[in-house]
Order: sequence, then C-alpha cells, then structure tokens
Amino acid sequence: MPSRLGVDANCFVYYFDGVDQVRGTYLRDNLFIPLARGAMQAFASTLAMSDLLIPRLRHQGEEAARDLDLAVGIPGMSIVAVDLAVAFEAAKIRSATGPRLLDSVHVATAVYAGAEAFLTNDVQLSRASDFIPVLILDGLLRDQDPGASEHLTADTSGAIL
Repeated sequence: MPSRLGVDANCFVYYFDGVDQVRGTYLRDNLFIPLARGAMQAFASTLAMSDLLIPRLRHQGEEAARDLDLAVGIPGMSIVAVDLAVAFEAAKIRSATGPRLLDSVHVATAVYAGAEAFLTNDVQLSRASDFIPVLILDGLLRDQDPGASEHLTADTSGAIL
C-alpha cells in the first residue's frame, strides 16, 4: 500500500459497517492499523463523510454521528475540504473520464492532497488512472489471496457509488 493514499467513501462504509468481513478485515489490516501506527497518511473528501452518513441517518438517526466522529478521528487520516482547487481538479477528471461529479471530487481530493494512489472498490473509477493510480479493493484482495473471490459478495456497502 502506498504511504500516501486517497480513500473513497466505500472503504469507510466497508470498515464501519462490519457486514462485509472480508473487505473490512483487509481494510483494518492494510489501511486503518497502518494509519494508527503512523506508517502511512490517508486523505478523504469531506463529501466522503456525507456518503458514510447517508444510509446511517436513514436507519440510525442521530446515532449515526458516532461513525463520523470515529472516521474523522482516525490517526493519519486527513479530511480535506472541497475548495476551488479541488473543484477545478474534479471538473478536469469528470470532463476527461466521465465519472459522476461526486466520484470525481473524491479522486480530485486525493490528487490535490498529493496522494500516491486512490483506493476504491468502484471499478468505474479506474478510468481516472491518468490522473492518479487507482487501486481496486477487490483486486487487492484477490492479489493477496487468490481464493478470496469465492468469499467476496456483491457490493453490499450501501455507499452511494
């Protein structure tokens, strides 16, 4: 895993939901524990926090804020505000590669923050690899354990992809 990594909203959802044990465990071991140990830095857009909260607010109400507090409190994780520079980068990515604007903002945040790669499980975002290397979570899982495919279910993150 690169030492400076942009993180998509779906990674937070997998980790905090606890529903997808395979993906959540991989993220715990390869992203969140190294972050806590100071072995890497990660960046996410403030809008990724909205993605994390939307399904929770529908089902948990105000209790959903607990996950937001946990997410923004992760050592080594920088939550980057969307400003004009990020908006401009997102427009370049969207116009060149076509992902939805929100997805383009997530990728642009990583580019703007100086990340070495962007971690997602949205294969559509691999089209943005001209701007930043895109790591697909399920691909990393298969590389680590070729038998992992049989344990991976369809995306159940609830993230707005």
